[in-house]
Amino acid sequence: MTVGNLLDSQPVQKRPLPKRASANLGRALFEFARLLPVLLAIGCGTKAVGMTECRDIEFARCQAGVSCGLVRDVEACKQHYQDHCLHGLAVDDVPRQNKIKDCVDAITAAGTCAKRHGRKATPKQCGDDFSDSDAKRICDIVDEPEQAAQCTFLIPDPEEKPKDEEKSQDSGSKKADSDAG
Repeated sequence: MTVGNLLDSQPVQKRPLPKRASANLGRALFEFARLLPVLLAIGCGTKAVGMTECRDIEFARCQAGVSCGLVRDVEACKQHYQDHCLHGLAVDDVPRQNKIKDCVDAITAAGTCAKRHGRKATPKQCGDDFSDSDAKRICDIVDEPEQAAQCTFLIPDPEEKPKDEEKSQDSGSKKADSDAG
């Protein structure tokens, strides 16, 4: 048989699946669809802490950032941090809500001061709220809020190592021990 003869031949007729096989396939698809959300929830878990608190802080930075020339489009900034904050805050425990509010208020006050006194205003020009800050300009606090006393909880503890870093160092020391012995 030549290729030409194959092309000229009758198309292969599709046979329907037997009823029993069709029913089993339908039942299997139904069970898979029913279990899919559970399977996805198990595989896609996150240990993020403080997602809402992260958004509160970052949204305040978006608003205040306009007065400092750090942000042009507040809504685009908020949209970015809406997703970015799915990772949460880089802290072990979520700070109490009053600490979050104090931090947000400090960022907002920094933005208000920058609007009133200009981007190069110093924290001392902006009142007692920023007297403990080492920031050179008030907009530095909007850019890096941990420079405000109200937001120091955002500074990672130097004594604590990230959990991923601890694991990699532990496995490296075990390898070194086995190489030595």
